[in-house]
Amino acid sequence: SNQPYEINFASIAILSKLALLPHPYLHEILLSTEIPVSSDASTLFIVIQTLSRKLLAEIPRYPEFSTRIRETAKRLLTNPPLMKECQEESSRERDGSGSKAKKELDESEHLFEALIVLEEFCKELAAIAFVKYHHATE
Repeated sequence: SNQPYEINFASIAILSKLALLPHPYLHEILLSTEIPVSSDASTLFIVIQTLSRKLLAEIPRYPEFSTRIRETAKRLLTNPPLMKECQEESSRERDGSGSKAKKELDESEHLFEALIVLEEFCKELAAIAFVKYHHATE
């Protein structure tokens, strides 16, 4: 969740493409919520659950979080940031040229961006599972 928007977005694009492949093991690992695993293993479903819990615990601590969620979604879905902009922002954070308030806002913005990316990823996985299910039952 602390990764830049573009990294998160690229990761979900790759995972979505893998989930589309007609391979039974990939399907089970990426789309099945009930695959049996050992207690120390992770599946995509477990990772999504863990991340969701963290976001749901952290985001309500910010004032007007509902409004910020809507604004972040609108901003990301209509005008996503460019990788160059994120690199410039990251270099300003490293050299300390930003104010403390700006850094705190940036940190919280990463949480809201992660929530939107996670929501869109879950929608995409649900659509893939739906299409695969209907294709398999025809």
